Amino acid sequence: MSCDDRRLATGSYDGKIGIWDIDDTRSTSYEKIRECDFDSNSFVLNTKYHPSSSSKVLGSNSDGLVCEFDVGSGSQLNCVQAHKMAVQGLDYSPIDGNLFVTSSHDGEIHLYDTRSSHLINVFSGHGSWVTNVKFCDNKHFVSWFSSIFFILISIFIFISYLCIFC
Repeated sequence: MSCDDRRLATGSYDGKIGIWDIDDTRSTSYEKIRECDFDSNSFVLNTKYHPSSSSKVLGSNSDGLVCEFDVGSGSQLNCVQAHKMAVQGLDYSPIDGNLFVTSSHDGEIHLYDTRSSHLINVFSGHGSWVTNVKFCDNKHFVSWFSSIFFILISIFIFISYLCIFC
């Protein structure tokens, strides 16, 4: 959902992010107004609107790519091969959107600078897929993964790019 609550971003198996106009809350049918294309044969696993700009959306796919798109034109602004496997978890830092964090089937969490797509840190140590990650504020994020036998919740705190397990 965009920060102005007027647009919804959805991912699909055709490798595209659909942008939907949901401004009219009385409607029972909404119009897709744009598509953002990864230009790959993989499917979109996650989408996330920029926290302070309805004109940017971040998406991840099953090939490990993470791309930021301009919603108005549908064009790619930045694209990074974030992981070796599918990127299932994705989030912007909530206050300014200057960071984004990803989690993957490769068992790692990656922290990036949004403006440069520069990898800041890799958090490893999960024994299995990391299925989701979520910023709590600009300095803390939570990740979780599941396996056949248990669900583990790990809280990562990064201060000066160090990781402390709580």
